[in-house]
Amino acid sequence: FRGAEADVKEKLRVYLPSFADCSPVADLGCGRGEFLDLLREAGVEGIGVESNPELAAIVRAKGHRAVCEDLVAFLAEQQPESLGGIFCAHVIEHLPAEVLL
Repeated sequence: FRGAEADVKEKLRVYLPSFADCSPVADLGCGRGEFLDLLREAGVEGIGVESNPELAAIVRAKGHRAVCEDLVAFLAEQQPESLGGIFCAHVIEHLPAEVLL
């Protein structure tokens, strides 16, 4: 529902400079992997985190590293300072209120 992949990539491109030297970057709620595509093009390592197994499979088919997991659980499993950056777009509206609090 977010639009064509090319359009979404162009909208997300504005965030790319913030992650120039931040490998690895976790893209929480990565969807179809548009931001992961941009990271790869910029030479930045990324990992997608997606709770929808169909979308996670699409991301892996594009050659990205991706896990099918709840984003809160994924973050809780990470070692301190193991991620160079965290990106999250169009996700908060999908989280239950108790998670947000």
